[in-house]
Amino acid sequence: MPQIHESDSPEGPNSGRQNSNDFTSRDSLASRTLKPMATREEVAVDDELQCSPAVRSRVTGLNVVHLPTETLELSFRTAVVDNDETLVIGSGEHIHDGYKARFAVALSKYLAEVHEAHPELNVLNDQQIASLKLIGSIFEATWVTDGFKQQTGKSEEAVIQSLLQVAHTRFVAPNVARLGAGYNAPVAQKLCSNAFSVHLTEALDECLRMLPTLERENLVVLDNSLIRTLSMVRAAGGKTVVCSASSDKFVKPALQYFNAAHHFDGFVCGATKKVSDNIYSGTDIGRAIAQVDGRPTTSVMFGDSISDAAACLTGVEYTVLCPRVPAGMDPTIARDELECELLKLLSRLASFTVEGDSNLRVTPTVFIVHDFKQIKFGGLPQKDSVEHRIYD
Repeated sequence: MPQIHESDSPEGPNSGRQNSNDFTSRDSLASRTLKPMATREEVAVDDELQCSPAVRSRVTGLNVVHLPTETLELSFRTAVVDNDETLVIGSGEHIHDGYKARFAVALSKYLAEVHEAHPELNVLNDQQIASLKLIGSIFEATWVTDGFKQQTGKSEEAVIQSLLQVAHTRFVAPNVARLGAGYNAPVAQKLCSNAFSVHLTEALDECLRMLPTLERENLVVLDNSLIRTLSMVRAAGGKTVVCSASSDKFVKPALQYFNAAHHFDGFVCGATKKVSDNIYSGTDIGRAIAQVDGRPTTSVMFGDSISDAAACLTGVEYTVLCPRVPAGMDPTIARDELECELLKLLSRLASFTVEGDSNLRVTPTVFIVHDFKQIKFGGLPQKDSVEHRIYD
């Protein structure tokens, strides 16, 4: 699986680079790995400069272009689009990752089930049980700090396994140790993904039923600016494809609810963009491009987080990221902080070499924009490459 490693040891350039355009084969993708040649401290990046307005920073191996207000005109043939917080704004916080969203609610109810079945474990305390009855989730204070929320970019299957592992370590294992080596109840070994999935399905169904209310309260909405751009791509004869880590049980129903599913020629759901901490994968992004008979050299990736920048491993030269401001935060302050943090994350990937078979014939560019309204579709390119222009 092609991966970006943010923290592996430096290695020299591979002299055996090849330029292959076959992205229908997973085997051809499996040998490509990006590893940084230097640590964060060794990369010459000026943090203060990077986080200032209208900065265009150039670091070895990766172009990062920050466009607070400028218009970015792109000519391309295939648009690969993330779903959560890219197409459907607010879905991360209110559908998936928030302490009242489906993963937290489902895990809370499952832990309550474990608590009831094995009272000797004392999985939940009185305060957590009271919280569960009040809001449906015991994680109001601990969802982020306990590491449950750090799953962005992982496939849904991987998220489930990670959550169960962390939940076991946090809620079950200490009590099993307290009971001693003679305690052999099945729950002492591990939590059950199948039983958790039942609660997760119920929580997702409830989220889908809540979409009209969430939309009415402006908490979960469609990015109509991006949809307009994508409709222009298809009208010109280009292709559009969704590549999302979320399950198709949410992605397709949500886009159908917003009357937007027909804007896409293909879907790759349950995609792996993040493998684990600091390791990202571009395999499924390449698979999405192949699904609509596209070519990486004439494709653009649209997303909101660093995991979407993994598109560069497939030979995609241009990625456009629009970090979303969480509800309730001051848009100006929060947007600056988010974009600054994203620039820092990208700088960790800034200096890399390519191992094995690769389509990275050019230096990838990541554009960071305030709003997808800044994107203008310039038509299909005349050459086998994406064309771009920036203007005020």
